[in-house]
Amino acid sequence: MEAKLEYMYKAIDDTQQTIRFLDTKATAVQVGGIFLAAYLAKIGKHMLLHASEAQTMWTILAYLLGITFYSLLIGTILIAFKAINPMSAPHEHIKNENPILQSNIQYYLWDIKPKPTFVDLFFERSKSKLNHNVSSFYSSLITSPNGQDDDLLKSLVIEFHKLSYIKAKKMFRVSRAILLLKWSIIVVIPLHIAYYYLGWN
Repeated sequence: MEAKLEYMYKAIDDTQQTIRFLDTKATAVQVGGIFLAAYLAKIGKHMLLHASEAQTMWTILAYLLGITFYSLLIGTILIAFKAINPMSAPHEHIKNENPILQSNIQYYLWDIKPKPTFVDLFFERSKSKLNHNVSSFYSSLITSPNGQDDDLLKSLVIEFHKLSYIKAKKMFRVSRAILLLKWSIIVVIPLHIAYYYLGWN
């Protein structure tokens, strides 16, 4: 049993480290997207200034590239934000059935009562409490009906699956955000050429 517990501790730790690394990458993508966003003001200004003029092949190309750039960059930033955003109910996204695995020992404590509101964004209210009793949690560790190690292992297995889902979803979102950022940079090149040719720079 000790070897199994050690294995799960290691697996959970590795998964948590990967999640932290993905959050760092998502933040870097956001910074890159915001850096490119400085170019948005210039693009928007020229698109509005020349909207009433007669349209040529170059102006149509510039508008299409500008809209594409806007779309890619906005998508990049939104996806990167979503990748960092905490997942509220990962237990709803794992298969725990036939039979359902349950543990009397909770790995993460998250329930806050009363439910946080707008005020909690800025202030620490005295009535805001973690809805978990210290004594009850201690008792679950000491007097587990199925054996302490068995319940611990069940708890670790459940949490490992939750974390694995979070990791997989973050990897998907971060990789797509990076892809959109790359395409944003690629689109900037012909966009700049079109602007230069039109004298919009």
